[in-house]
Amino acid sequence: MSARILVVGGGLAGLLAARRHQRAGHRVVLLEAEDRLGGAVAELALPGAGDLALNAGAEAYSTASGAVDALVAQLGLADRIVSPREGLGSRIVSAAGVHRAPAGALLGVPGRPLAADVRAVLGWPGALRAALEPLLPARVGARPGATVAETVGRRMGRRALERLVAPIVGGVHSADPAELELAAASPQLATGLAEHGSLVRTVRRLRGGGRRGDAGRTAGASAGTRVHALAPTMAALPAALREELLALGHTFATEGDTEVILHGYEQWGADVLKRLRGMFAFVIWDTKTHTLFGARDHFGIKPFYYAQMNGTFMYASEIKALLQHPDFVKELNADALKPYMTFQYPAIPETFFKGVFKLPEGHCFTYRDGRMDIRRYYDETYTEGGMGLK
Repeated sequence: MSARILVVGGGLAGLLAARRHQRAGHRVVLLEAEDRLGGAVAELALPGAGDLALNAGAEAYSTASGAVDALVAQLGLADRIVSPREGLGSRIVSAAGVHRAPAGALLGVPGRPLAADVRAVLGWPGALRAALEPLLPARVGARPGATVAETVGRRMGRRALERLVAPIVGGVHSADPAELELAAASPQLATGLAEHGSLVRTVRRLRGGGRRGDAGRTAGASAGTRVHALAPTMAALPAALREELLALGHTFATEGDTEVILHGYEQWGADVLKRLRGMFAFVIWDTKTHTLFGARDHFGIKPFYYAQMNGTFMYASEIKALLQHPDFVKELNADALKPYMTFQYPAIPETFFKGVFKLPEGHCFTYRDGRMDIRRYYDETYTEGGMGLK
C-alpha cells in the first residue's frame, strides 16, 4: 500500500531514508532547512572568498561491511572510488610530530606496544609503559562510564593517550577523550577489557596485533587500508543520491536530517530504532495514539533526563532545563549519594535531584495516560570470531 512519507532532513541519513521509502513504493517529500544536501558531508562555499570552497565532513568511508561500496555501485559511482595506496597507511599528528599510525591498532590502542612503529611515536619510555598494561588488574580504569582518557591514561600511560589515542578520538569522533566514554567510542575495547582484562590483549584478538613479516606487510589490518574515498570528494555521494531521488519524483523542501526520524517512525513505529545509527535523543508525539515515544542512542552519547512532578511529565537533555519549569520540585536525592561516593559514578538511574531520572543508553519509552513504559532496544554483543590468543 502506497503512503505519502515526510522525511525531515537532507543529510546522508535523510537521503538514504527517502531512497528506501521510494523503493518501497511510497511518495516522499524531503524537508531540509539548509541550502544544500548531505549534512556534514558537503562542499561549502566560503563567504567573501570568491570561488574558494571547503570540502566538509567525512574524507572516506569504512569498507568493513561493504554496504557503502554496494550503495556507491548502485548509484553509478564505482569508477570514482579511490583506494589507499598499498602500504601507505594513515598518519597521526600529535605534539610528538607526524608519524605513521601503528599497524593493527584499534582506536589508536596498539596490540604490540614494543613494535617499531609504536616506539617511533611513544619512544622507549612510553612504549615500555604501555607494554606493562596486560599486567595491571582488570579493574584499573574500567569503572562503568569511564572515559577514554581515564581508561587509556591509567592503563597505558599519558604518552599513549596523548600521542596515539587522542588524535584518533579527535579526528574520528570530533570529541575530547576526557569527555567521551570508552564504551561509546569503541564498544569492542570496552567489552574486551571486561572479558579479557587488558586493552592490549583485546586488540591482539581483534586485529592480530600488527605483526610485520619480512616484507614489511602486516599480519593484522594495517591502519588506513579499510577505507575508500570518492573522487573528487565524499560530497559526490549525497549529490548522487539527490539526483537519483529527483529523477524518481521526490520533492525536496528543506535540507536538514531531523525529519528522517519522524518519517521513519511514521513508517515503522518503534522499529525505526533498528535503522538508526550514530548519536541521538528524541521524543515524538503520536497524534493517532496520543502516545509520547522517545529514545536514547545505543551507547548513551546524547543525554536524556525526565521527571514527573505535580502531574506534569517533563524531559530535557540537561537537568538545568527542568529546573525552569514551575512544577519542578528541587529536592536532594540522598539515596544517590552512597553509590556515587562508593563508585565515583552515578550507578543508579535516579539523579541527585529526587524524582529526576536518566533514560539508560539503548533504551526507548512510551508515555500515555500518566504511565511510562521503558524497554531496552539494543544490547552490545561480543564474539571472539574464532581468533585465538597467541
